Amino acid sequence: MRKIFFPLILVALYVYGHGAQDRQPWYSCSCCPTNYCRFLPQLGIFCYRSSADMLAIDIPVAAAIDTDNYAVDITGGYPYDGCFNVTFRKGGKFTLAVRIPSWCEGRMKLPEGGEIVNGYWRATREWKTGERLSFSIDMVVRRVVCRAPADSGKVALMRGPLVYCVELPADAGFAPYELTVPAVASFSLVPVDGLQKGTVGIRFSAIRRIPARQLYSNAAPMTELRTVTAIPYALWQNRGPVQMNVFLNDGR
Repeated sequence: MRKIFFPLILVALYVYGHGAQDRQPWYSCSCCPTNYCRFLPQLGIFCYRSSADMLAIDIPVAAAIDTDNYAVDITGGYPYDGCFNVTFRKGGKFTLAVRIPSWCEGRMKLPEGGEIVNGYWRATREWKTGERLSFSIDMVVRRVVCRAPADSGKVALMRGPLVYCVELPADAGFAPYELTVPAVASFSLVPVDGLQKGTVGIRFSAIRRIPARQLYSNAAPMTELRTVTAIPYALWQNRGPVQMNVFLNDGR
């Protein structure tokens, strides 16, 4: 399984004679759709846990949570926007616990009146109906390295909880594996054409190493700058045949 899925998922290359990778219309063994149907009704329990005396928010996606003792609305644009609000539609006395993601490295603005316990902001009191708390997580673009030998000297981009990748159509004229993220790079957030509304891409100038015409060469490699847009890895291969890399060459 490791030998099959690890290289296939993280790298989708143009294969001579086979074209770029594309989504298949259907498989005779369709395990993913059936597992998705089983997973979707359970999605809420991965995001929050509620009981009579505590509400724990692990992933602050938009939700409406109702219990006999209280009712809470979570609103915001997570995972693309780090700002979210917790509004008490029906007040009551209980503990509110909001997880502080490890990836934000403490860069999270929290309301006053709580304490940090085991990675959660916690506050226990009588919450009033209509009261609202605001939270904000700093969503900077981060470079992530991997200790796996196959990814030595490479880097992946993350923003918030999302891993990003670079995908290019087969006729782009260059491939993602030729790209290097410069040591000093300016990242900008942009909308992405062809994907769901609200999808946030990361645009930056990458250094492309131009392959030599010969299989072997003594010439110094030639380079050029290419502007590329990284997209959330979970959404790749939704715009036709593409080549894709999660890990790019690290220019540091």
